[in-house]
Amino acid sequence: RDRTEGNTAFQVVGVDYAGPLKRLSPSLFFDENGETREGKAYIILFACSLTRALHLDLAKSMEMEEFLLSFKSFVARRGRPEKVYSDNGRTFVGAASWIKKVRSSEKFNDFLAHQGITWQFNLSKAPWWGGQFERMVGLVKGALRKSIGKSLLTFTELKEVLLDVEVALNNRPLSYVEDDIQMPLITPENGIVRA
Repeated sequence: RDRTEGNTAFQVVGVDYAGPLKRLSPSLFFDENGETREGKAYIILFACSLTRALHLDLAKSMEMEEFLLSFKSFVARRGRPEKVYSDNGRTFVGAASWIKKVRSSEKFNDFLAHQGITWQFNLSKAPWWGGQFERMVGLVKGALRKSIGKSLLTFTELKEVLLDVEVALNNRPLSYVEDDIQMPLITPENGIVRA
């Protein structure tokens, strides 16, 4: 019910990881044997339940600290969600416990009491519960496959390509497109309020 009756974009979100993606390592791109150095990068996907809009970020690891930096960036750019859905991944369980620790802190207690974030985990034996964001993972991977193929990019280049993918997917039509050009196109971008 809360996934379809929101008032604003990103009020209720699903979050998931995609990857790993291979990337060039920053240490001069070559090892001592002249081979290309490779590292990993992970896509963090925030999917709005109401508008189907996406917010994509790139992390160098799946550690909780990396995720929290990405989550803070998401909140700064898109606003604070009321509810977050995720699977039972180790990273997300750690982030939720971190939020609970912060909530018990006296400094943040009053602030977070008024602006609390509810974190709900999907059942580990029920992967279809995450369908709202798993489908978006498929769209992102498909767009990346078409745009970069098997190219090996640096972390910064991957981040730039990911921003392009975010823009493209947020401008995809959400329904059948009529031949009548007078009909307005409904996209996830229409639901994102700009300040």
